This record gives sequence, structure tokens and C-alpha cells, in this order.
Amino acid sequence: MEKNINTHWEFIDITKGVSILLVILSHAYSPLMSWASAFFIPVFFVTSGYCSRNRVNVKKKFLTLIIPYIVFTCILFIIYWTFQPVNFLGAIYSRWCLYPIDSTGNVYLLRSGNGPLWFLTSMFISFLIWSVIQRSKRQFILLGMCLLISYTLTFLPILLPWSIDTAFFLAIFIAVGEKIKKFSILDKFNVYFLLFFVCVYIILSYICGEVNLSVREYGTSIFILFPTAIIGSILLLKISYYLEQTIIGHIFAKIGKHSLPIFCLHIPLLDIWSSFFESFMPNLNPMIVGIVTTIIILICVYPFAVFINTYILPTFISVISISYKK
Repeated sequence: MEKNINTHWEFIDITKGVSILLVILSHAYSPLMSWASAFFIPVFFVTSGYCSRNRVNVKKKFLTLIIPYIVFTCILFIIYWTFQPVNFLGAIYSRWCLYPIDSTGNVYLLRSGNGPLWFLTSMFISFLIWSVIQRSKRQFILLGMCLLISYTLTFLPILLPWSIDTAFFLAIFIAVGEKIKKFSILDKFNVYFLLFFVCVYIILSYICGEVNLSVREYGTSIFILFPTAIIGSILLLKISYYLEQTIIGHIFAKIGKHSLPIFCLHIPLLDIWSSFFESFMPNLNPMIVGIVTTIIILICVYPFAVFINTYILPTFISVISISYKK
């Protein structure tokens, strides 16, 4: 499985493509995706770690995560045409809400279709944490400390800006991805191991319950979520590897290559199609609505995602990078 370092791994794009499908499905009809909520965000961090070849380049991560965050924030502000102070505060704070989701009198911050953008700032902070751990000879001890810190931060009465409270937990998955590649763990998964861990995942995900990392919800326990998310991520990676060189695999790979803009821009389309179904087909089964909405969103947002990924983001990143050098 370990290919030449310059070779592009199609199964990584397939993994991202499947994951972004699960994310949109979770937003379109959450009950349908409760079984996958434990891993469909962590797996993005695992794939990032898997694709890392050297020590973290903080400047590069700023260009590839924070610049897109700014660009997509501006795009969504224009789409929703909302420029109230709370919108700017939300963009700075980069969190869906100020308090845990069920808190009375909660303050909702990301109101301009930019709810998913918390992912970018969270990944940036996670890479900063991982960059520190990378330089240590006691990485496993520090990663264990990250898990304990994440657990301790669950007792905070507020959600921290830029998902600092969950970034310690998500940084572990960057490390997991790096270790999966380093120790060729995917090569050790034959069909029997795959079936065994599918059974383990089903049991653990049932115990863990529904997860929402954007608002620091770890299910029944962060310590149950941890192995559940790792097993789910590895299973998806291995299944994606089997899908390489297949028609389905190629389709998901194309989606996965542009998963970032799809992730950031799908909410406006979700709002439009949800309103359409509520107005014209109010009695349609919610599960059918969720599936149809997801397919329509992927079809509609994909051309914009390709355009933004090909022209808009590279232009902004190039300009900022040149300015930085000067």
C-alpha cells in the first residue's frame, strides 16, 4: 500500500469524498447519520496526518486553512447579506455558539451559513498543537496528556474560540494518521480483521451515542469516543482503498479533491432545498428529503467548489504568500 512519496493517494480523496457526503447527510437529516457521527470529522484529521511528510509548516497551514476561512466567510456574508455585529463577532470567535448546545439563553454566533467553518480554525489550532508534540521524543505521553486535557476542558461553562477546547482532542487524530502511515497499519487489515472491527465499531458507536464536535459533544464519554473514532476512520480508509480504480471510487475521489469548498459552502444550498421541500412537499418522508437534498447539494455545489479550488483560493494564497515574503 505504501506508494512512492510523490504519488497521489486516490484512496485518501475517496475517504474525503465519502466523509463530506456523510457530513452533508448529517446536516440534511441528522438521525440518518448518527451511526457515523463519531468519525466523519476526525477522519479528516487522520487523512491530514497520513498525508503529512515533514514537520508541520505553520506558515503553510495558515495559508491553506486561515486564508480559506477568511475567503469563505466573506463569500457567505455576501450570500446571506448579513453584516450585523454578531456576525463579525462570530467570524472572529469561530464557534457555532458561546455555551454548550443545550444551555439556556445560548448565544449563537455563526449565523451566516458559516457554521461549518469552525472546522478550519480548529484544524489550524490542532496542527499547532501537533507541531509542538512532533518535536518531542515522548509523543505518546504528550498525546495521552492531550486526551486528559480535552476531558478536563469539557467542564468549562463556555466553548472556547477557534475550538481550542476540542483542538487537543483532534490533534491526536493527526498523530494517528501519521502513525497509520508510518507503521503501515492499513496493510495489516485483511478481510477478517475488517469484519471484526466493523462489529467492534457498531458496539462502540452504540455505546458512544451521537457526537457533535463543533459544540464539544463527545457522546457518552470522550474515552469511548476516542477508540470509536479511530476504528471508524481506519475502516473508512481501508474500504476506500478497496474502492480505488472503481467507478464509485473515481466519483468519490473527484468529490474528495474539492471537499474543503464543498464543506464550507453547502449550508446555503441546504437552506434553499429544505425550504423548497417544506413549502411544496411538506409530507415527504424526512429521510427521503435528506437523501435527495444531499444529492442535489453535491451536484449543485461541485462546479463552484472546483472553480474556487482551482482559481479563487490559489490566487488569494499566492498573493498573501508573495506579500509575506516582501
